[in-house]
Amino acid sequence: MFLTSTGQMVYTIEEQNTGFPQEGYINPIDLGTELYNFPVRYTHFPRHNLTKNFLRTDVDEVGKTLNLPFVYKSIERYVGEDVMLDCFGETNWEIMWKFNGTYISEFESRHSIDELETQFQGALIKISTLLIQVLRKEDYGTYECHYSKSNDWAQHTYVIGVHVLKEIPRKIVILNLDVGVYIQSLSFFCYYANETTSSISIEYTINNQSVDTVCSEFSTWHCALTVKNFHTYKLPYIGLVEMNNDSNYKRTNIEYCLCLDAFGIHRIYFHRTKRYSLKSLSIQHPYVLVVLPHTKPSLFRYFDDSKHYIEIDTLLNSNETVETKERKLQPLLHLVRANESKARFVENLLQNVALLCAFLCAIGFLSFVIDVFWGVYYNGISHTLQGCLPYCLQPTILENPRSVFISHSEEDKDFITRTLAPFLDESLNLRVSFSGKDDDFESNHDVFNQLSEKIEHSDKLLVVLSSAYHEEEQCEKLELMIIIWGLLNNRTIKSKNILCIFYNEGAKLPLKFLRHFYFKKLHWNNQLSEEEQLLFIQKWLTTGRL
Repeated sequence: MFLTSTGQMVYTIEEQNTGFPQEGYINPIDLGTELYNFPVRYTHFPRHNLTKNFLRTDVDEVGKTLNLPFVYKSIERYVGEDVMLDCFGETNWEIMWKFNGTYISEFESRHSIDELETQFQGALIKISTLLIQVLRKEDYGTYECHYSKSNDWAQHTYVIGVHVLKEIPRKIVILNLDVGVYIQSLSFFCYYANETTSSISIEYTINNQSVDTVCSEFSTWHCALTVKNFHTYKLPYIGLVEMNNDSNYKRTNIEYCLCLDAFGIHRIYFHRTKRYSLKSLSIQHPYVLVVLPHTKPSLFRYFDDSKHYIEIDTLLNSNETVETKERKLQPLLHLVRANESKARFVENLLQNVALLCAFLCAIGFLSFVIDVFWGVYYNGISHTLQGCLPYCLQPTILENPRSVFISHSEEDKDFITRTLAPFLDESLNLRVSFSGKDDDFESNHDVFNQLSEKIEHSDKLLVVLSSAYHEEEQCEKLELMIIIWGLLNNRTIKSKNILCIFYNEGAKLPLKFLRHFYFKKLHWNNQLSEEEQLLFIQKWLTTGRL
């Protein structure tokens, strides 16, 4: 695995460059003009001169009477590919092909002509297909499809199809990439051949060496993650796939992780086995990739290759042949690779130091957070641990509350005034406040603000829950759901200072309290005497335990 910081993790060649195939490759360009809107008829007829010799006179005219789909298109192919040209005629016609004015013989080894009858606009027509295999430089030009007929005095030749075959020239494409980027190409490199994929193999070379050798088993974390999530094969992966709309079109599937030695010249070769022969042909794709590292100086690049890049740009923009450019590029690319290797060493060293510093800082910050947490929440954690220990081992932490507020319903007021409040006042000497105590509230002031202030400034809070408590709006909605809930959320009061007394069977605690906070609970049991149960409250007030 190679550690690197790169802004671009995945590089798709189709998205970043002018796509191949271009217009005219898969989809021929329609060249319809006024001359070729309809089939052209050439009429040749004899005439007698003074020397009694017959001469031929040519008359060209547009034959608008023929109801045929006329073809006049431009097709682009590169050297080594195949091409199939079609034209249409009537079923009783003898169709012939011309190349640059000369008739083509189908007996030539690389040429074949097939004819097929099919329906077109309700009529039966003939389709003549010219197949040329393994194109050469001399095969590019104009192909015409002819039909001729003669009578006693003249001969008529109809041009019913014209194909202009153009060569896709060799081209150098520059890519500026980072080490570790995931390279992907699904349709940039194509090959047209009237063969099955089993007779064609593909080779991807980097500086005249196979990509499997140059970047063997090289990967980064994002390259490995991409392959793990979407593919079952290992990198590098080079495959050849037929297109769905036409099996003659083959596209390459290229995926690999760019290694440090991959800067340089990248080529694609198609190795094709001839039919009925063991001899293999190697066809180079016309697009040559020159992969270079980024030239912008950065924190991790202590050496800038601007001078070399200027030389490379000047060379590639010159009028020299592609072969000459490739030969002169080699020494410049060697310098670029050497400098990039040094820059990557410094980059990885700095990144490892930065990761180590970040790790040490994280440990220090975590230690600080633990210290703060332990200091702020020491009492709460201590109380929680006490409940987990055997009673005999639990330490006693004495608390000294001075005030307590009791939230209760009007129906339970007798229990508060006759039993609970006197006990807290007389036995524990606490300042007791509760919602039904007239001495604690002023009639001319807002009840909400007075309740909030009493609850907030009390050391302990007792909530006497009962069926009547849930029915009274001031109890459940105002005191519990609004005031107490709000103070808990704002951390003005803590849940450890609240004791919920379940006074009868209808008592319950709202679900959202149970989800967000932990409260001590005391179920008022009729089987125990009031004195015994009041002692539980006394124990909680002084030790925090029940």
